[in-house]
This record gives sequence, C-alpha cells and structure tokens, in this order.
Amino acid sequence: MRSAQSVQRLLACIEMPLLYELALHNRGVADTLRHHIMERLSEFPHVAERPTVIGDGSIFLEIHAESKDREDWRQAAQVVLKRLSEPYAVFQSPSEGRSTDVILSVFCGLFPLEPNIAGGDTRHARMAASKARQMSASSEGVVVIYDEALRTTNEKTLAHKQIVLTALGQGTLQVFYQPKICLTSGEIKGFEALIRPPKEPMEPWASYAGHIGALEIITAVNALNLMAELTLHVLDTTNKDLQVWDALYPECKPTVSINVPPNTLIQGWPLISKALERVFDPSRIIIEITEHDLEVGGDSERLNESINKLRDKGFGVAIDDFGIGHSNLTRLTGLPFTELKLDRALTQSLTHNPMSHTLVRQLVSVTKHQNLQIIAEGVETSQERDIVKALGINMAQGFLFGKPESAPQVTKQLGIQFDKRSDNIKSVAGKASGPTVKRIGDR
Repeated sequence: MRSAQSVQRLLACIEMPLLYELALHNRGVADTLRHHIMERLSEFPHVAERPTVIGDGSIFLEIHAESKDREDWRQAAQVVLKRLSEPYAVFQSPSEGRSTDVILSVFCGLFPLEPNIAGGDTRHARMAASKARQMSASSEGVVVIYDEALRTTNEKTLAHKQIVLTALGQGTLQVFYQPKICLTSGEIKGFEALIRPPKEPMEPWASYAGHIGALEIITAVNALNLMAELTLHVLDTTNKDLQVWDALYPECKPTVSINVPPNTLIQGWPLISKALERVFDPSRIIIEITEHDLEVGGDSERLNESINKLRDKGFGVAIDDFGIGHSNLTRLTGLPFTELKLDRALTQSLTHNPMSHTLVRQLVSVTKHQNLQIIAEGVETSQERDIVKALGINMAQGFLFGKPESAPQVTKQLGIQFDKRSDNIKSVAGKASGPTVKRIGDR
C-alpha cells in the first residue's frame, strides 16, 4: 500500500480549444462531448477528484503520481491525454443513427501541490497549459510542468504587455528607420520603419521585463490584439517625421515602408484608414505585406480589396521577404504591387548558391516588365552588394548601409546627404562656367 508521502498530488489544467468553440456555436454537441470526457476521466484511478469544467473549454482536476520524479508526472498526465485525444462519436441526428467523429486537440499543464494543502492556484496550472498549447502545432497531447523558469517567463510576458499597453496609450513607443540605398548614387532613397521600446524605462515593470526589443513588443501587441493601434501609431509618427524632413531638406523626399499584417489591414481598416487620410503625401508611404502572410485563407478577396484601396489612395504596396518558401510569381501580376523586397536569406545565399542567381535574374526580369522596384534586403557585406548590383538590382537595404536609427539621427543623415548634393551641384556649375581667363596685366 502506498504511503501518502510517496504520492505527488498534481493540479492539472487540460485545455481543449475546440470544446470552447463548440460551446459557442453548438451547445448540444459540446454538452455531449463533456459527458463523454467525464466518462473517460472516470476510467483512471489516479484522477483523484471529480473534474471541474470551465466554460472556456478548460478542465481542472487532480492527478496522483506514484513518485516525486517529474518524468513520472508527465507520463501520468500523458496517459490521460492519450485517452482524451481519441475520437468521440457525436450523433448529429439520433433518430437516423448518424454520428460524426470528433477529435479534440488536448494540452495539459501541471502544478505540483503541497502535501497537506487542499486545492491549489489554478493560475499556475493554466499558465503551464497555455505554454503547452504554444509548443504544439498538432493534435498530439503536450504536457508542461510549472516551474520557476516558467514563472519568470510569465512575469516577463506580463511586464512586456503592461509596457506596450502603457506606451501605446502614451505614444512613447519609438519608430526607428533603416535606410534603403540607391546602389548607383549611394544616396538614401527611403527607409523602413521599425518599432522600438520607449526611450526611458517604464517602472515598475522594467525591473521584471529584462530586455525588451522589437520581437517582444510585437509578441505583446499580438497577444493584446492591438496591431491595428500599433499600425496607427507608426503611420502617424512616420507622417510627422516625413514633414519635418521635407521642411528641412525638400529635395531629398525619401519614402518610408511600414509592415502591416494582412489581417490587420482587413479587420483594422476602419481605424487604419483614418490614419491614412492624415498622411500628407501618400506616394511617400509604402505598405509592406510579407509574402508568407499573403496566405490568409478565405480573406484573400478582402485583402485584394484593401490593397486596391491603398493603390487608389496613392500609397505604394510592397511584397516583403519574397523568394523563400512560398514564392509565387503569379502574385506579382495578380495584385497591384509597386515594390518587391528580396528575403535576406535569398540575398545572402547569392554568395554561394548558383540557383539563387537564376531565381534573382528571373525576378529582375519580371519586375522590370511589371515596372516594379526591386530591393535586396539583408545586404551586410560588400560582396553581397556587388553581386546584387551585377544582377541588375539598384536598391538595397542592410547593415552594410546602416542600422535602424531614431528620427533625429535620420535628420542628420539626410542633412549630410543634402549638403553633399549641394556641393556637387555647385562644383558642376563651376565647371560649366569654364575657366577664368586672365588678361595681360591682371594680377
């Protein structure tokens, strides 16, 4: 007989996303599934108490493992998940005896309970279950055990969300700009707008957040469902910066590219369109859509409508990260793109992969025929610059030409370029006037 001390009590949170969806749209089927789930859970002697079903499709229960070994805990939970992942026969029409097999994706988080304490903090088990859900892209059951590392990660995630939420409200998220260079003249012709954290640390969350960069900001924005609001902020900031640069250096007239996910462009159009109306020169703003993100399922028609609206208003539209994985040349003729940006991996493979040369030559030919600007992203060496230029590409972006900089730094860069251009014009004008002929007697 096992002693109480040898048994490890585990609070389990089992997440079934489909169960939640069914509860919203077909309550009868959801109730039938819950009944079957409870029946299956009753088969396991190590499931200690009657499970509690939460409305969002989560189930909380207590599992008893026979040792203190974490791998044994995981195996005890996986036995349960395997059974819950098997098909459920749900009758659509009981009178006719027709049924449909339903398979649920199942994810589990475990939180070790103290021996003599009843119940436990469901937040910890739910946190581990959410992590399990993030880790799995299939219907296979994944088990994550709550630990100190997960607690720290969660604190950072919550801090990132709070910083982003506050910074968006205050308008303190920074927009940096990475230059796009003409390979013939060496001049800056445009920039890509990139989001950066606030200049000043935001207490009290900064002490929990650790490093927060662009990736952490975008992850938090997506989790908060605030991508449309972030796009609005970037558009308004870019519009103001362009006006400052035009006032100081009217001859430069750089463009600025802003990456917008297709779903944001579609669903956030009412909000984004207001910011677009405030843009003083639409021809100077290019909306970038990543090639991979063009796969938007049933919303492709609405995406096409949004792209056409942008073009009708005078905005440029670029297909970003082209050339890796999902490349489809028909996209270049099927939608009114004005610019194509080669994926950095494709650009950097040109130094050692002959097939990449063939693909890029083909793209250069197609873009010339379609009157598209083609830009090589990720140029980091002079060798890469020389290769893309030899292949017929006249615009490039990458650390070789400059890292992303703040608006004041960009203002300085444009000032240097403006001064050089002015000096060149004066020099040419001086040569055109010819040499000064001295008369006899002049000193």
